[in-house]
Amino acid sequence: MDRITAPSGLPVQALLATLRSAKPERELAALMAELTGGEVAIVAPWGEVLAGSAPRAPVRHEVRDEGSLLGTFLLSHRPGDLTLLSLAGEVYTLIVLQRAARVARAAAAGEALLAELLSGSRAPDLAERLGVYGLEDEPYAVGVAELWGRRARSRSARQSLTNDLEGLRVAGDALFHARAHRALSAVRGGRVVWWWTTGEPHGQADALLSALLAFTNEDVRLGISEAHAEVERGNSALTQALLALGSTRSARSCALFSTLDPLHWVLSSLPGGHLRLWRDSLLGPLRKADEDGRLLDTLRAYLHDPDHKSALAERLNIHPNTLRYRLGKIEELLGQPLSHPATLARLYLALGPEA
Repeated sequence: MDRITAPSGLPVQALLATLRSAKPERELAALMAELTGGEVAIVAPWGEVLAGSAPRAPVRHEVRDEGSLLGTFLLSHRPGDLTLLSLAGEVYTLIVLQRAARVARAAAAGEALLAELLSGSRAPDLAERLGVYGLEDEPYAVGVAELWGRRARSRSARQSLTNDLEGLRVAGDALFHARAHRALSAVRGGRVVWWWTTGEPHGQADALLSALLAFTNEDVRLGISEAHAEVERGNSALTQALLALGSTRSARSCALFSTLDPLHWVLSSLPGGHLRLWRDSLLGPLRKADEDGRLLDTLRAYLHDPDHKSALAERLNIHPNTLRYRLGKIEELLGQPLSHPATLARLYLALGPEA
């Protein structure tokens, strides 16, 4: 980065002094509010207000480094001298890079410990070493991120991929630091892995994905395990995160193991052509007789909640007698009773995510 310079009269030294603060974002936001005479907030790439007070109808000033979003200033009004805003952005960049360097040094020191945890180690001194990082006796989760579909066949491509994964790692570490979650991270096997203290990993899922998406325009996907209390289950937590990652079906998305449907594994293990043949055989008579699609729509809704027919009729905006007629017609066409668990299982498998 170029050295910060400014015309005389601008409070450059005061801006730079925020770098030495224990809470530099807070000091920088307060100083900018004082200098501009309005409200100022600093927002993280994942959308969380890190410092200051957000105006109702803010002017936005994004701070980027080599294309990656580092944060956004929200101001009640744009200062008359735009040099001030540019300087504040450069100082904020220094704050982010300074912290990233500290976190990276700590993360590098913890990589060996993370590898041990993910292998399910039961070393006698493990609790003591976890204590150094504040991880002892804390529930935790494991997250795995991947640049989906990215292949690195040459040496230069592998180095480029490693660099981009390191960037994702830094972005995730920044989130955990900002939210006071103690964490370990590493780039392993073409993916980024995090181990962080939490009892409710779903509470960090969206923010972590947002932090990663702010770093890259590529198709980054994220899988997150359940919360675990036993350190020796680190390998299981990693497996859960990998299974969740593999279940993602849309670009730039996140999946949690706790919300996975086992149907995903059943469907993904079958050749697509075989599954279509079986589905057409089961549902063929229904599709042939159901020209307007009402019976199939009713069946999908019924499979979602087969025990509350009154509520289902209300949701479909039809009379309960109409619902009973349609369900009876479906049974007649399928030649199977909807009250039988095996029938419901076959239909749920055939309709898959539609159900």
